[in-house]
Amino acid sequence: MKTEITNRFLTGYVLVYTGLMVLPILVIYIFNPFDNNRCIKGDCKNRQGVFVYNSGMRYEGEWKNGKRHGKGILIYPDKTKYEGEWKDNRMHGFGIKTSPALRMYKYIGEWRNGLKHGKGIHYYSLGEWYEGEWKKGLEDGFGIYIRVLRDGSIKKVEGYWKNGKQYKTEKIETIQKTERTSIQWI
Repeated sequence: MKTEITNRFLTGYVLVYTGLMVLPILVIYIFNPFDNNRCIKGDCKNRQGVFVYNSGMRYEGEWKNGKRHGKGILIYPDKTKYEGEWKDNRMHGFGIKTSPALRMYKYIGEWRNGLKHGKGIHYYSLGEWYEGEWKKGLEDGFGIYIRVLRDGSIKKVEGYWKNGKQYKTEKIETIQKTERTSIQWI
């Protein structure tokens, strides 16, 4: 008798536990309450439209075959923003990507298949940037790296980069704080 009650209890417990585990999964599978990806304005298939994603991203721009294609603006949940050209859902062509002020990230230049590729300027932080050639998202080719030092002077390095690392220096120049008055900033 005691064994029968224990077996019934365990069977009931397993059924309730399984039900509690499976039921939410079934609800999500059937109703998918998290699938809020949607076009909220215009035509997000083959024209101009505004699309919001589950992640909080928002794209406003041109579409082709249901993909971002042409000119458009993508805003990420952290307020990072890309404004420029798209091809097959990827950044492709000329574009500008900026992050919120605290992270101080900005890239102005050419993109290919979602990566920096071609000529561009990347501002890493306040007082530090690289202007030059890019390949597959990395500094690659001739470029100029500029950094403002703590004493206010400017260090300028011209040379060649390969796969994101400098491998040949053409010229290193330090411009003292008093000489800076003649420099034109981009």
